[in-house]
Amino acid sequence: MLSSGRPLLGFLGLVFFAVLSPTSLMPGNRQTLAEQRMYLALIPVLAGVLAAIVLVLGKRRKLLLPVLAVVLAAPLALATFERNKAYINGLGLYSSDVALMPNNPYAQANFGTALLAEGKFEEAAVHFRSAVRLMPFYPIAENNLGNALAHMGQISEAIVHYREAIRQDPNFADPHNNLGRALLEEAQIEPAMAEIKTALALDPSLIEARLNLARAMVRMGAITEAIEQYRAVMTSSPENAEAHSDFGIALMAASDAPGAAREFQEAIRLKPQFSEAIYNLSNVWASAGEFERAISGYRQVLCLNPKDPSAHNNLANALLAKGSVKEAVAEFEASLAIDGSRVLTHYNLANALLRLNRSEEAVSHYRESYRLKPDFAPARQMLERLGVQP
Repeated sequence: MLSSGRPLLGFLGLVFFAVLSPTSLMPGNRQTLAEQRMYLALIPVLAGVLAAIVLVLGKRRKLLLPVLAVVLAAPLALATFERNKAYINGLGLYSSDVALMPNNPYAQANFGTALLAEGKFEEAAVHFRSAVRLMPFYPIAENNLGNALAHMGQISEAIVHYREAIRQDPNFADPHNNLGRALLEEAQIEPAMAEIKTALALDPSLIEARLNLARAMVRMGAITEAIEQYRAVMTSSPENAEAHSDFGIALMAASDAPGAAREFQEAIRLKPQFSEAIYNLSNVWASAGEFERAISGYRQVLCLNPKDPSAHNNLANALLAKGSVKEAVAEFEASLAIDGSRVLTHYNLANALLRLNRSEEAVSHYRESYRLKPDFAPARQMLERLGVQP
């Protein structure tokens, strides 16, 4: 019996290694906990185990096999249930990878990517740093570390990592695009344009690069060219809320208020809590004299972001235009409590205070606006009209 079973055991072993070999030998497989590789390969092993159990049990198999199946199934089902918790989302899966293999750079980078997608930028940066420490030549991790730092407002350091990603892989389009966006943030328009154009040359389908090119064109005052780029983006990516919002800004610069309003409304439809689009749409309403709609929009922005000084300031201006002076004063003061360096807010608050006959306070804010910007003629003129020294 044993001698006749040896060919069967050999065949089962051959099947096991034959099924497993492609995923073991194929280069470039970077999965860290690739459990699914074993699913098919374990079938011959399980078949062999089952055959051995049947052989050992002999005539008792009809009675004992169901009992044995229950005894084995319960712990295995519990183990499967616990393991599946890791697959609920990327964070669970990749945190499990890192816990089991902390020195695996791919595990660290994958966990960083999952954290980045969840908006946990500081934690993501920690794991990307670990990835590049463990594997110094890792352009994807360098690029993503730059992304995490950029989201944290650390633009200069982000630029360093984007440049390192490009040094490691000059044909990698993403860091060229991201570097361009970072340089745009730093007001380095021409170098930004060069990087963004390089990204598009490497990957013409990179929508984010085309968006950044349009943004750079707006910054350069090339509004017509920017609008053409936005229209190209709209054709290929009509569900991109950020693109609609940016297109609206370009249309505002082109004095197309109705077109801008449509784009902001579409951005909000796609992303209902898009505070930037709501803010810009409110500016359109305010410019058109539709102050009630503008006030409603600014209040919505402040519900989403109470610390937005511009929203407080513009809400105050809209309230002032409607004659709600006391409410306007409160909003101007709220804006300055967040950012006391806003020249126009000090000036507008002073004007509102004069309407409430609070002259001494008005003078104080005229003086502050003049101090912050000594060439700000309206503040100096108001101080002269009130007969006081700047």
